Amino acid sequence: MRLTVEPSDKAQLSEAPQKLVRSVVERAESYRVALYDYESTLIWESPSVTDTSITLPQAVRNDLKPGKLFYWQVTVQEGIESRRSDVFQFTIR
Repeated sequence: MRLTVEPSDKAQLSEAPQKLVRSVVERAESYRVALYDYESTLIWESPSVTDTSITLPQAVRNDLKPGKLFYWQVTVQEGIESRRSDVFQFTIR
């Protein structure tokens, strides 16, 4: 499953992103987003949503420190099946 995402993969950001955005997947019923730190520890997981973007809670954004890598992944739910996207990364300068 190929997605177009924002922030783009390997983006170097000046601040924590307010939203994580991805392209539409045909036949998808809902999406969940998982955000991981540089050690692959889960920081936050969104509820299931139907929108193509998810707003990061301010408390989560406050925990994203400069100079570290962060990873995120989208899980797409299609009926009883779910699929995971590639893992995307960003850094905050």
